Amino acid sequence: MSDTGFKACRPMRRSHRAAGVVISAIASICLSNNVNAQDIGQFSISSGFDYANGNFGSSSDTDFWRIPITASYDTGPWAFWVTVPYVHIKGPGAVVGGTDGILVVNGAAAAPVTKKGGLGDVVASASYTIIPSAVLMPYIELTGKIKFPTADEDDGLGTGKFDYTIQADFFQSIGKIAPYVTIGYRFHGDGSSLDLKDTLLVSAGFGYQLRQDWSAGFTYDHRKATSSTSTDAHELVPYVSWRPLSDWSLNLYGVIGLSDGSPDAGVGLQIKYFAP
Repeated sequence: MSDTGFKACRPMRRSHRAAGVVISAIASICLSNNVNAQDIGQFSISSGFDYANGNFGSSSDTDFWRIPITASYDTGPWAFWVTVPYVHIKGPGAVVGGTDGILVVNGAAAAPVTKKGGLGDVVASASYTIIPSAVLMPYIELTGKIKFPTADEDDGLGTGKFDYTIQADFFQSIGKIAPYVTIGYRFHGDGSSLDLKDTLLVSAGFGYQLRQDWSAGFTYDHRKATSSTSTDAHELVPYVSWRPLSDWSLNLYGVIGLSDGSPDAGVGLQIKYFAP
């Protein structure tokens, strides 16, 4: 993969979000016909929705909606992006809004079902990519995120505290297949009434180029439990990406939960525009 080819796929790798997971499905969109000079110093904006449903170990189901608007800028090895989400939660209080979506905080919740919606937590991120010096060595992208407590803690739309995330992505393309591994760690803000634990984040998966403008892939995500009353999250996330034009892309994904720390099922859609 050329350096410019990497820049073309990097925004797509950040675009897949489902049930609080940033789906690092990278090279599925690293298509030769989309590699051009505009991928250097590239501004983009995206929006869509995430929806998830599950009982999260409680007695009642929770419906979680998230509509994020993300602005990003890539230049050389650096990338910067800011996400401002609208969050809507209907359930007994088993989950709140987190850095990337759902944060399971009380799997034993038995409170009455409530319905709340409003501004979620704003997240600012920056990453730096180390380009390999030899064939088949992986690209390494180092990322830091800050979650600002802009969501209403009293309504359960957020934790009311700053969160900090560090992560490293390792990826490479081998023909039409692009495997990747992500390892991260999230530091939850001290002093929250939710008594949250810092959590390990691990993802692994691959993307496959179906044709020049279509790709698909599969991701397994694991997140350690964030509280003593919740369990680890285990999820499978299939996705498909379509980039019919150099300045537009569309991504569709699903979520299959494998534990009470995850939704039973979810779906998401994202539309992204790359400014000229």
